[in-house]
Order: sequence, then structure tokens, then C-alpha cells
Amino acid sequence: LLVKVIDFTKKFKKNKINKFDILIESLWNNKIDEIYADVDIIKDNQVVSRLKTPSAELEAWEKTNLDGYFDTSGLLVGKYNADIRLYYGNFSKTSGEIIIEGLNYLYVSIFLIILSICVLIYIYVKKKQKKKNKEK
Repeated sequence: LLVKVIDFTKKFKKNKINKFDILIESLWNNKIDEIYADVDIIKDNQVVSRLKTPSAELEAWEKTNLDGYFDTSGLLVGKYNADIRLYYGNFSKTSGEIIIEGLNYLYVSIFLIILSICVLIYIYVKKKQKKKNKEK
């Protein structure tokens, strides 16, 4: 009885409940009645979040998704490790890296500064034009 993880979701949005897909494949010639995954999200050797997928059936040689949900509220933007454990007749484990993405405040700040400068220049030019028109 062998099931392997082919792929899983690797990028998540910060402060949101994100779908966590785990693509699995049966390498067994019989149906597996119940299979589910537990996932530990780890940062600096500490489990910072856990999720569990609902159970699914897996036909012989079939590929399917196990879908769970990952709440990134309170987690920082950055790289984390995901330990994925599949539970079925035999136990299977895989690990990989995930990334929590967030709004880059440096870029937002630069954009707002540039926008403010443009607005100030626009106001300055308009005031100068009004002064010139009044002098005529």
C-alpha cells in the first residue's frame, strides 16, 4: 500500500483563510477507502499552525486532491516548512517549503510618496496658472 504526495499549494496570502491543496497518487492496485492528511506549518522548529483535510477515497492508481484550509492570521510574511502526513493503511510523510505573501509596505510607501509629490506639483502649477491669469 503506497500513496505519494505529488504536489501541494506553496503560496498563501497573509491574514486570509487559504485553500491548501495536496495532490496525491495511489501506487496501489486496490481502492483505499479512507485517506486524509495532517499538515504542520513550522517556523524556526516550532509548529505555528495545523490543518487537517477531510477523508477521501482513492481508487487504484488514481490521482486526487485532498483539500484543507490554512488560516494565515497572525503569521508573518516569509518562508515556512510544511510537514504533510498522510494517514491510510500505511503512514506516509513528506515535507516542503511554503511561502506566506503579503503586501510589501515599502513599495506601497514609495507609491504613496510619489503620488503625493505629483499632487503637490499639480496644485503648485494650477496656482501659478491662476496667478498669471489674474495678472493679465
